[in-house]
Amino acid sequence: ILSLSEAGKRAALAYGLPSEGHITIPQGVAPADASPPPKEMEGDGLKLLFVGRFDRQKGLDILLSALKRVRRTDVTLHLVGEAEYDDESRLDLSDPRVWRHGWVLHMELDGWLAAADALIVPSRWEGAPLVVLEAMRNRTAVIASSQSAMPEMLDQGAAGMLFPLDKPDQLTTIIESLEPEALTALGDVGFARYQGNYTLKHAGAALDAAYEMALARRRERG
Repeated sequence: ILSLSEAGKRAALAYGLPSEGHITIPQGVAPADASPPPKEMEGDGLKLLFVGRFDRQKGLDILLSALKRVRRTDVTLHLVGEAEYDDESRLDLSDPRVWRHGWVLHMELDGWLAAADALIVPSRWEGAPLVVLEAMRNRTAVIASSQSAMPEMLDQGAAGMLFPLDKPDQLTTIIESLEPEALTALGDVGFARYQGNYTLKHAGAALDAAYEMALARRRERG
């Protein structure tokens, strides 16, 4: 049995899956696509980016509410995505600091991530979201809820910023305190973590080892 994270493995065990032969293999992503130029983002100051569906799982309402409480005016929030399952009318998108861009081609996403000062992932639940790794490979700082696998992906906050969902004011405080130099440094730490743990080479080697273990167990059973 393969899980994408230790958090996913713990959830699987809690639902009754066996621990024997249960292996964690983190996802790997290819290096950033160098062909698209950095995306031009409207607005002055810090550029924050949200990527995903506008539904309850992804927590955009949490982010929008936190931004409403932010007093600084040198921050813009750029939304890549659209509503798919929930009624968009429940979201307050009236803040003039919010810019909507709809869905973009996946080949263009690295350009958006590279142009952003930080990616914000306010999800209520996740597996091991690829967009976190895609931001890390672009040296883009990540701010995420402390849900699911995101704490381990961000090395418990050493390679990104985490906030608890039961204390959403902390996200407001984080946004209020953001500085470009600190975000650049955090992006470099995230990139190093990506290179050390989440490349395709790492994932491929771990998967090869899992197959070897499975074949060895089968040979032992005769």
